[in-house]
Amino acid sequence: LGESKDDLDKAVDWLKVKGLNAGGKIAEELTEGRIKTFLGIGCTTTMIQINCQTDFGAKSELVENFFQKMKNNANLVKPDQIDISFWEKDLSYKIGETVKIKIHLEPRDQDEYNHSYIHSNGKIGVIVKFNCPLLTDEQIEKQDKNAYDCHENLCMQVAATNVLSISPEDLPADVVSRQKAIFEEQVKFLKKQEMVCQKIIEGKMNAWYAEVCLMKQGCVWEPKLSVEKYLKKQEEICGHPIVVKKFVKFSI
Repeated sequence: LGESKDDLDKAVDWLKVKGLNAGGKIAEELTEGRIKTFLGIGCTTTMIQINCQTDFGAKSELVENFFQKMKNNANLVKPDQIDISFWEKDLSYKIGETVKIKIHLEPRDQDEYNHSYIHSNGKIGVIVKFNCPLLTDEQIEKQDKNAYDCHENLCMQVAATNVLSISPEDLPADVVSRQKAIFEEQVKFLKKQEMVCQKIIEGKMNAWYAEVCLMKQGCVWEPKLSVEKYLKKQEEICGHPIVVKKFVKFSI
């Protein structure tokens, strides 16, 4: 922080350049909770995250009843039109501990399909939006199970990794510039020729893309196969293009 004049972002970058670990995890009060998804009005996929202080509170019947209430009354789930703090205060009073609620609504058009996934521990939730082309009866019969497995696999991929974007082109320019600046500072310590340094930086950037960009990642179930190549194979099986248009991830 001294080197970075108390700028937290710059301090983190300074640690990365030095190859250091800040050490320790910042303690957060609301470290427990649960995530649920359900189909709402107009085929909108709703994802709700409830954070609380204890696992006992997260697994309580009160939390489960709240999720069920939201599912049964999808017209209530309009975060831009309601005061979520009212629900937070009500649930906090009933459970006896601090509660925070986060809601995401993911609508879809007729040519889109939202696939949702909740990890077995209930602490990671994912929605992935795919294209949904108009198919012939033969194509529908052929692609049904294969397409579902493909959509499920992509959701699990997002859940299991620290993905930031679908492809390198989708990454914000400032995020790319910031990461490149870190690598440029790192190679300065190598004292090598400029051309060699640029090759090293390029290699580091490609490795970083493979870590944070969905299409460049290795499949968690088959690391040597990239997600991009996996989708190409699935397109041949299903008989139509498979395009990931968007993803949303909640985690506790």
